[in-house]
Amino acid sequence: MSKYFRYVCSRLAKANVAAFNLCILVHHCLLVSFLYQFQNWKSSSSVFNGNPN
Repeated sequence: MSKYFRYVCSRLAKANVAAFNLCILVHHCLLVSFLYQFQNWKSSSSVFNGNPN
């Protein structure tokens, strides 16, 4: 019984780690895409705002 319980616990822990890694990966991808879009927006807006004349 305890062997089965330990097996289930280890499976849950592995699933938890996988879900945690997936969350980090998704968050990282969203952050990178947001920063990339922000850089694009900044560089494209500096084309309009960069000229003081």
